Amino acid sequence: ITLNMLVLSSMLKMQILNMALSLVVTMLIFSTLATMVMEIIYKVLRLRQIGLKRMLDLFRRSILV
Repeated sequence: ITLNMLVLSSMLKMQILNMALSLVVTMLIFSTLATMVMEIIYKVLRLRQIGLKRMLDLFRRSILV
């Protein structure tokens, strides 16, 4: 194994590591954006409040019956 081959091998490893890191950062950004969009939808449509009221109403009715 020559020095040239070792340098190419380490450069290839660095490129693979760089690509993997880029993929991880990209996925992190997209997952954060998806979470933000879902939170905005929940806030605008008040889905959590409606769901909580419905659940508590069903719970109260099941206790009284």
